[in-house]
Amino acid sequence: MKESEKFICPYCESDIGIEDVNVSTDVALCRSCNRTSAFSSVCESGRISVSVLQSPPKGIRFERGFRGGRSIVYRRVSKGVFFLIPFTVLWAGGSMWGIYGTQFQEGEFDLGISLFGIPFLIGSIVLVGMVLYTLFGKWKINLNSGLLEVGTGIGPVAWKRSIRYHSDSRVRMKATKLKSDDHIQKAVSVETDAEELQFGTAIPDDAKKFIAAAILEEIRNR
Repeated sequence: MKESEKFICPYCESDIGIEDVNVSTDVALCRSCNRTSAFSSVCESGRISVSVLQSPPKGIRFERGFRGGRSIVYRRVSKGVFFLIPFTVLWAGGSMWGIYGTQFQEGEFDLGISLFGIPFLIGSIVLVGMVLYTLFGKWKINLNSGLLEVGTGIGPVAWKRSIRYHSDSRVRMKATKLKSDDHIQKAVSVETDAEELQFGTAIPDDAKKFIAAAILEEIRNR
């Protein structure tokens, strides 16, 4: 390591000098907030800056929570839907009509053909679900009284997860095992004590960083 090398405190984002790092014991001391953290964590390029909150990206809005607190809502229609819709129409419409529609039309049931069509039926259901989610799906992150709840879905049909947070909770962008165009995708990571919640890998980077910054600001204000 170079003498001039700096690292970032995962709690307060202050710089940590090399003189406050002990690699052998995997400990780094932040003199700004007097907290220690693992050296491996201060090496990660997951720094969050609340300055991004001044310019909300497209698709982001804030809402008042139903039971108090506030919610961050993200919804942006992907351009890929303009390819996905006609593809789904051709796949689902063509295969379903060719396999099942003709049987209804002729009033005859063929078990062999019907069983053969099951994979096409499953594929059609998945494609229709993807189209609906792309058009109407959203992410909703609720922050209320120390509880962070993350949900994604369409209306009341959503997959939800939650984690408790307090003033010592950490928020960062964390690398995942997923890649897109040879770039490692990152997720928003919230860590409280021994628990961790990761989400949002598929969300565009600008919105992901904004959401992480909004969560961090909430934690700092507790």
